[in-house]
Amino acid sequence: MAVRQISIELKNTPNSLGALLKALDGGVNIRILTISETYYKGSVRIIVDKIDEAITILNGAGFDPVISNMLAVEIDDCPGSLCNAMNTCAGINLHYAYSHVNQVSKKAILFLRFTDEDGAKAMRLFTGNGYKLLSEKEVCGI
Repeated sequence: MAVRQISIELKNTPNSLGALLKALDGGVNIRILTISETYYKGSVRIIVDKIDEAITILNGAGFDPVISNMLAVEIDDCPGSLCNAMNTCAGINLHYAYSHVNQVSKKAILFLRFTDEDGAKAMRLFTGNGYKLLSEKEVCGI
């Protein structure tokens, strides 16, 4: 079960993020956002409620969105849970990760990016070890 994420590379200049957010304003709800940067560019990763609409809007606004599949793994929000989850997929190359804490459910969600082949292996390992993988609909309902 994968959750689709949109990645957009931005120039590291004033208001480049603002232009991206303005393009999506009013039509798409950003549910999860993470930003990383290097000296010359930034990488914005978002999970949205209407991915097809977001892609159309972003393409029309001159951005170059890329869709990636993520695993959304629910873990307990307590010491040791992250370590235990990462030990579950210790033999698989993780490209990157970010997290979100859901205060209502008292759970954390790990968003994990693997290659598609490694993602399938990780999915089997997580579900085989009793972890709940969230669907895109569940993530967008947070």
